[in-house]
Amino acid sequence: IVASPLIDRGGSWRTSAWGNRMRIRDLTTLRAYLRLLGWSERALAERAGVGHATVNHLLSGRRSRCSPSTARAIERALACPPDLFFESEVSR
Repeated sequence: IVASPLIDRGGSWRTSAWGNRMRIRDLTTLRAYLRLLGWSERALAERAGVGHATVNHLLSGRRSRCSPSTARAIERALACPPDLFFESEVSR
């Protein structure tokens, strides 16, 4: 089943009920890696090309899931292998 990308009222991407999302594997490890790099949430958001609110919600635990494109952008910005900090979660 293929994910059907939709745009919600806020203009952000989401997937349909049959789509997939990416889940943070270990939030503590992701936070520790940012501290090791000396990066702020804003620095990560800027380097990844995603909104600061998105990064803040992920790092604060307010959200534990994001779109595949957001996960890949964050991992590319951190210069780490794909799927190191995020894993695919297929709904339904």
